[in-house]
Amino acid sequence: MNLKFFSDENLEILSQFKRSDHKEIPEFLSSVSNRYFEQIKLITRYNNKEDNKNKAFLLFDFPSLYLKETERLLYPDFTVACFSDNHDNSSMWSHYAQNHEGVCLQFKTKNKDQTLFFGNRPIYKIRYQKKFPEIDFFQSLGNLPMPHLYKEWLCDESNNISGSAKFLNAKNENKWREKYWKLGYKFITTKSNDWKYEKELRSIIYSTIGERKKSIKYDFKDLEGIIFGIKTKNEHKIKIIKIIEEKCKIHRRNDFKFFQSEYCPKDGKIAKKELGFLKFSS
Repeated sequence: MNLKFFSDENLEILSQFKRSDHKEIPEFLSSVSNRYFEQIKLITRYNNKEDNKNKAFLLFDFPSLYLKETERLLYPDFTVACFSDNHDNSSMWSHYAQNHEGVCLQFKTKNKDQTLFFGNRPIYKIRYQKKFPEIDFFQSLGNLPMPHLYKEWLCDESNNISGSAKFLNAKNENKWREKYWKLGYKFITTKSNDWKYEKELRSIIYSTIGERKKSIKYDFKDLEGIIFGIKTKNEHKIKIIKIIEEKCKIHRRNDFKFFQSEYCPKDGKIAKKELGFLKFSS
């Protein structure tokens, strides 16, 4: 059986187009175009008409790969360490701690100049909202040096540069760079309202062009305690306690805390109870 491409929805699309706000027309046309393209791609592949793999790549895969690589011009690659403001959400234990069999690491934080720090790195609270912030592609090309941008920017026959390149001004560079990074952090620290229950915070490290993504490390002194999950196996607890004991000896600590999580029938949340007998002497 072969799939067929029908265009009965054209009238509906045209009626939607007429009802669209003028400002929404580019986005509307892009959405319709993508929808048609994806359908054609699926139909072609379903009907096994990809006789020439190179041709299929150029038609179907290259556009999305090109856009993906182009996006890397906006902001450099980055590494994110994710934390949460709470330990009592059952969904968090299910998603990130292997259905309550894992553990939760409890870290110390500190405030400095109205910024929250994890060790010596700032951490940012996630903003949860209905829509993601919009990014102007042409004014977000900060991953490239400004002289290079200015040299490569397209001009008309009279050598006039477009209005979207107003930021390419040495006098305004510092101001623009500051705005550029603020927008970058805003984009990275924004999530859909669907994730609001996580109460997430993030530590972010950017990488330079061509550099491998960096890892985010922490100092053992900033690890305040460990919360065992409701279903954490005893053999895993023993292994963890032994590792922590060795660390406490090396760092001469006797203030490390262990907790056991348990379901609280009163409020339906996951409570933590300190295991006060588990203490190490330095």
